[in-house]
Amino acid sequence: MQERLTIFLKTVSDFADERCAELENQAKSFKNESISAYKSEAEAKNRSYIEYETGRILSSVNRQISDYEAEKKTALTALRSEITDKVFASVTKLINDFTLSENYEQFLLNSALELKATVGDSAVFFLRPADMKYADILREKFGAEVKEDDKIFIGGLRASDKDALMLADDTFDTRLDVQRAEFAEKSGLKIY
Repeated sequence: MQERLTIFLKTVSDFADERCAELENQAKSFKNESISAYKSEAEAKNRSYIEYETGRILSSVNRQISDYEAEKKTALTALRSEITDKVFASVTKLINDFTLSENYEQFLLNSALELKATVGDSAVFFLRPADMKYADILREKFGAEVKEDDKIFIGGLRASDKDALMLADDTFDTRLDVQRAEFAEKSGLKIY
């Protein structure tokens, strides 16, 4: 009986050992699967967080670059405008000096000749108030009516036919306006 009891105990012990080994394997497998699942989940969260942070940082940097570029364009635009204003102030001064010279009268006569050819024999000339001292010369030389035009500030001559159907402008005001509009491109002061 002792022998049976020994065999029985051995069988129970073997069964228990086998069952323990099985439970240990299941626990190890469960542990490994859990660790692997947590690891995958952590990696996915980290990857997602890294992608989010990378996108956020890139967006912030792009916004900063865009703001910087806009700020620099604004500064360049202001500088170009300042340069343009200085250039045209200098040119205007030179023109004002020219309008005070003895050559200005000849300029007006040449301009009147071209304008009369454009608008016809019934030309009416327009001068700025400061240039009305040339009105008699223009009337005598071209047989034209001469009127004061307070919209001419710098100098030069404007003409129309009697019915004002045809107009021609050879004023320094208009010439400067045209040149100012083309200045940025011609001067190389473009802003991209």
